[in-house]
Amino acid sequence: MHTAAELIELIEQTNSFDYWYDNQIIVACELLQKLAQEEFDFLLTSWQRRSDDWNLRFASILNCRECFETAETLAGIIHIGSYRTASIALVELAGFENIEILRKIKNLSHILDSFEIKFFDRINGSSIDREVLEKLRSIIFLRE
Repeated sequence: MHTAAELIELIEQTNSFDYWYDNQIIVACELLQKLAQEEFDFLLTSWQRRSDDWNLRFASILNCRECFETAETLAGIIHIGSYRTASIALVELAGFENIEILRKIKNLSHILDSFEIKFFDRINGSSIDREVLEKLRSIIFLRE
């Protein structure tokens, strides 16, 4: 059985982001999928104490274990992360296949509005982010 500590250590490695996406992300996804629930819960409660770079890598694997808890964590990262990290979390959240999970996230509409206000008034906002925001909003509004 794998532990959260193993996954935390893998994410903390100081390799380049290219190396992470080319080589480590698959290993990290497999570790995340195999975590026992207790280890998984610990991991989900520890992300707020981590660096922005750590959270960027963490966000990039969360949809490998698609469930309400990972969706809620991605929403939290979108809400408080830097532009780069929040954008990754946004794309990963939009990649969830089970849209019912997305509809259960409390305040997701507010989090998306906050992302837009924080980043689109600046030069940072990209057309990809805008498309992803609209996709997520359309899912939310189907609920309301």
